[in-house]
Amino acid sequence: MFGYAGKILRVDLTRGAIEEQETPEKFARAFLGGRGFGAALLYRELKPGVDPLSPDNVLIFMTGPATGTHLPACPRWEATTKSPLTNMYLCCSVGGFFGAELRFAGYDGIIVRGKAASPTWLNILDGKAELHDAGELWGLTTEETEVTIRKKLKDKRARVASIGQAGENLVRFANIQTDSRSIGRGGAGAVMGSKQLKAIAARGHGGIEVADEEGLMTLMRELIAEMRRNEAVQEFSKFGTTQFVDPVNEGG
Repeated sequence: MFGYAGKILRVDLTRGAIEEQETPEKFARAFLGGRGFGAALLYRELKPGVDPLSPDNVLIFMTGPATGTHLPACPRWEATTKSPLTNMYLCCSVGGFFGAELRFAGYDGIIVRGKAASPTWLNILDGKAELHDAGELWGLTTEETEVTIRKKLKDKRARVASIGQAGENLVRFANIQTDSRSIGRGGAGAVMGSKQLKAIAARGHGGIEVADEEGLMTLMRELIAEMRRNEAVQEFSKFGTTQFVDPVNEGG
């Protein structure tokens, strides 16, 4: 199936078990990827009334079909769960390179459930996934965690999504950090902490097969040219989401 890595990882931390499933083509056509995958999977797999900080909550990381391709502004990926802050559906979009590396490693996404008996981190490398003890990582900042894991893996290009002390202590608005970007709202970091999952590292050397590489490159050049002409894009590049403060305030 063009545009997809073709597999999704299922991680049950309670059992310490990791399984793979194929990314179904019907599912991809219905929900595309990213936010669509996350919302559909959460709806299917989360029972009503589940405490967001219980082992029964599900934490889902999903990429889209453009993640890891040459298209600009498409490295983003989505984290989906039940929020401990609002007790409702939570979906967060984040940039950085983790999503692309996950795809290069052979996976379109990760579904995490359960709770580890002790602090744990997950390493994903070229189609293989392993759980490791995270005792020495517990208590570190997210930046320290990234540095430590990269040293362990002896690979500066490994990408890490991790929580800090706020997530460990189940602060209900805790973030997940990756490449200095934040999965910032709703407390996904607390959900990760409740599962005693300190971090996930991803590294891959594969690629994403597309149906029309030449057409994709043409589209890439057109999009880049348009982005360079667009004043709003230039402002967003400089200031990020802070540029929305004034218009949002004006809108009430």
